[in-house]
Amino acid sequence: MPSRDATVVFEVTRNKTQGEATKIVVRYDAAANRMRSDDYIFKDAKRPFAGMIQNNDSQILKVISYTSAMAIDRPLNDLGIPLIGLTQGAQFTQTKDTTINGTACTEWAIVQVKRPAWTACITADGTILRASSEEREIMAVSVTYEPLPPDSFALPPDMKQLSLEVEKQGKQSATSAGAARDH
Repeated sequence: MPSRDATVVFEVTRNKTQGEATKIVVRYDAAANRMRSDDYIFKDAKRPFAGMIQNNDSQILKVISYTSAMAIDRPLNDLGIPLIGLTQGAQFTQTKDTTINGTACTEWAIVQVKRPAWTACITADGTILRASSEEREIMAVSVTYEPLPPDSFALPPDMKQLSLEVEKQGKQSATSAGAARDH
């Protein structure tokens, strides 16, 4: 997580998975220790089709489907850091210093257990500028360091909020906020 507020627009330059984004807009709120990522199916699309809000303090990941107008909260657990799925215990090896779109960064080789290996170019303040694996590559096309608008992490008003609950049998189920308390 970067040490200062930032908005990064990524272009997905390689993607072996069907139906994924071609553009990703990521907003980092350093003071609140949270990140928002919105995925766009086309580079010039005005509205994202999917997204997520990661709150590291509460350990909640809000998964957003704009097409279904639904958002669901789930525990972060070991889901990994969005964009490249980093988990605790990932091992970093510095490979070189470089520059991407005029911004200096350090290239790292990242190895983790039961996850794909990645290389990532990360600035001194923690902003990812490029990341690639066998399956996917993202490249920052713009980086803006400035305070985020207060509503940057708000859901659209038409969004239905769901929560993921763990039942006694260990199964997970999605319930609408308020539906569980009405029973």
